[in-house]
Amino acid sequence: RDYKSFPKHTPRTCEIQLSSTDQSLGFDITHGDNNVGVWIQEVQPNTPASGTLLRKCDRILEINDDFVDDEPIETIKQKLKAAKSNRYLKLYVVDTA
Repeated sequence: RDYKSFPKHTPRTCEIQLSSTDQSLGFDITHGDNNVGVWIQEVQPNTPASGTLLRKCDRILEINDDFVDDEPIETIKQKLKAAKSNRYLKLYVVDTA
C-alpha cells in the first residue's frame, strides 16, 4: 500500500473484523493530556487492523458510533476490549500527523 496517497486530516471510518483465530485487533494506543483522548501508537503488520485505512498518529474520535474523544483512556480501553470480544470494531479516526 502507498500510505502517502491517503488523504490527510480527513476523518474516515475503519472497520476491523476479527476471525476466530485473531488474538489482537492489531494496534497499540497512547493517551493525550490528562489521560483524555487516544491516538494510534502503532499498527502491527499482518493483523486485522493492517488491512484497513488505520495508521499511526490517527486520533480515535468514535468507537462503534460512540463519541470517545473526551473520555479517559481506561473507558476507551474497555470499549476496545468489548469490541474485541464481539470480533468487530468500527473506528472513526482523523489523521493528526
